[in-house]
Parts: sequence; C-alpha cells; structure tokens
Amino acid sequence: ASYSYADEPFVLFLITVFGIAFFAGSFVFLYRAGKDHRYADGWKVVLYIFGMIYVGVNAGFLIGNATDSEFIHLTALLTVLVLFNGVAYYSGFRKQLCNPKLTDTTTDIFICLVQNILWIWGIAMLHSSATDNHPFLCIWLILLTLYLCGSGMYEQYKTYSDKPGLGVYFGLRITLYMIAVITAFDGVEGYLISCILLVLAILFVLAGFPLRLAPLRIYGLCLAMFAVVKLMMIDVEHDNSMETVLCFLGAGVLCFAINFIYNYVKKRFKNNID
Repeated sequence: ASYSYADEPFVLFLITVFGIAFFAGSFVFLYRAGKDHRYADGWKVVLYIFGMIYVGVNAGFLIGNATDSEFIHLTALLTVLVLFNGVAYYSGFRKQLCNPKLTDTTTDIFICLVQNILWIWGIAMLHSSATDNHPFLCIWLILLTLYLCGSGMYEQYKTYSDKPGLGVYFGLRITLYMIAVITAFDGVEGYLISCILLVLAILFVLAGFPLRLAPLRIYGLCLAMFAVVKLMMIDVEHDNSMETVLCFLGAGVLCFAINFIYNYVKKRFKNNID
C-alpha cells in the first residue's frame, strides 16, 4: 500500500513545523545577521533549492490525497512549483544582500534554469492533455506555459537590449512555444502551421522596429521566408514536375517581395525617427 501523510498527521505536523522554523531562521540569518557574510548569497541559493524541494514534496503528497487522477495531480503540482518560482523571481530574493539594487547572478541563473525546466515540463503535459482530451486542463496549461515562456523577457530586454543575440533568443523561444502548442493537437495540417509561422514572423518584424532589436527583425524575415518555402514546396501537393517548378518560382517571388517590403518599411521607420 502506498504511504501518505494522511496516514500519519503528526508526521505532517512535525515536517511543517520544521520547515517553517528552518525557513524563518534562514531568512533571519540572511537579511539580518548574515547579510554581509561572504557565503550569504550561496546560502540563499541553497535556501531556494531546499524550498523548492520542500514545497514540491509536501504539495505532491497533499494533492495526491485530494485526487485520484494522476494528471490532475501533476498539473496542480506544476502550478504550485510555478507559483513558488514566480514569487522567488519577482520578489527581492534575486537581489544581492549587500547591495539590493544589483541582481545576484548565481541566484538568478538557478531561478531561470528551474523556470525553463518547468516550461518544458508544462509543454510535455500540454501534449498529454490534448491527446487525452482534457479541455479545461489543456487551456490552463496553455496559459501556464505562456507565462513561463514570457516571464522575465521584459527584464532581459532592459538589461541585455544591446546584446546582438537577444532578439534571436526571443524569436526562437516564442516560435518553439507556438510550434509546441500547435502540434499538441491532432489533425493540424501543415499549411496551417506555415500560415501561423508566417503571421508570427510578420509580428516579429513589426515588433523589432520600436524595440530597436535588429536581430529580431532579421529573424522574423528569415522565418517568413522559411514559412513561404515550406508552404509552397512541402504543404502544397504537386502532381507533376511543372507544378513543382512553378511553386519553386512562386516561393522565390514571394521571398523577394517580403525582402522588398522589409527594406521599404525599414527606410520609412528610419526617416520617421530622423
């Protein structure tokens, strides 16, 4: 028989009291006596890891006692962990103890790493929810993974907007999320994916101008050309070699038109700025 905390409520009480005492004592040490200690920021990372494990284990057992559905259990557990990680990210926990105006790099990396792991986990569960026909949980997981996909992008933009790879990173991250959501549902045609990618590419190009992210615009331009070539050469059926040649020429003409429109909009935008 499986063991749960419900069988031994006193054990749950002891673990809860220990957890509260441990975290309270750690916070007092970090933000009072140990603020200037040279290992204080390292201890903060340890506190975050133990906090994630403690919350995850307890939430897992408590949720497991409340429902017999494994999928609901995992979805609720993922939600709790995302909430815990979000509090750690958007609170002052990422800041340096000795200088709260600066972000502690080690703590920030750990929190972002866990966030990406939760994002991948959520996408995997999204595919399962769509396959097993859980509409409510599917919608919830779409919203949850959308938050994980976009969380932190604004701060990254403010901090690293001068880095050439930031725009490409944003574009790839959003593109992978959209492809993961689309392919989670059965029966999605290839041409629909190509059309969605084309619309997404146009949005990247349009957003790249006011954001001053040239790599995002270039990524959007490349994605648009890829979507056009995929649509014309793969998604459209060719009955003979002549149709293949015509589709190839059509794809080339569309790519040339996209590049022409991009350069035209770029010049107009620069003229308006000047």
